[in-house]
Amino acid sequence: MMSVRSRLPWVIVAALALVAMQVTGLFSRLSASAATGCSPVSAGVRFAAPGAGRTVALTFDDGPGHDTRRILAILAAYRVPATFFNLGLNEAHDPATVRAEQAGGYALGDHTWDHQSLPNLGAAGQASEIDRERVEQAAITGRYPCLFRPPYGN
Repeated sequence: MMSVRSRLPWVIVAALALVAMQVTGLFSRLSASAATGCSPVSAGVRFAAPGAGRTVALTFDDGPGHDTRRILAILAAYRVPATFFNLGLNEAHDPATVRAEQAGGYALGDHTWDHQSLPNLGAAGQASEIDRERVEQAAITGRYPCLFRPPYGN
C-alpha cells in the first residue's frame, strides 16, 4: 500500500491537470460534446464540405410541412441522403414526421423556432429562437441538433 507521502505528488499533478483543463476550456468542450452527442468543431462558418469531386447536399428547410412525408418516401425509394432543417413550431405540431425523419437516418438541424430574421433580434431573442427549437427537437428525438442554418441565410 502506498503511503500518504508517496501519493501526494500524484494528487498534486492530478489537481494541476484539472485546473489546466478548466483554464483552457477543455471541460466545456468535452461536456458540450458529451451532452449533445455532437462532435466538437472549430469556431466559424463552413461554406464547403470536405471531399473530392462534385458534391450535392440536399437540404429541406422550414419543415416539417405538408409535403415532408412524400419527400421522405421519395428519398427512401432512391436511397438519397438529406438534411432537414426544421422549425420548432412546426415540429411541435407534427412530432411524428420528425420521428420519421430521424428513423429514416436523415440528419436533422435547427432552423430556429419560427423563422424570424436573427439580425433583427437582440442577443436574448436570438438565443430564444435557437434554444426553443433545440429543446423541442430533443424532446421529440432524444437528441439535440448538431447543425444550424439561420433563416434567410443570416
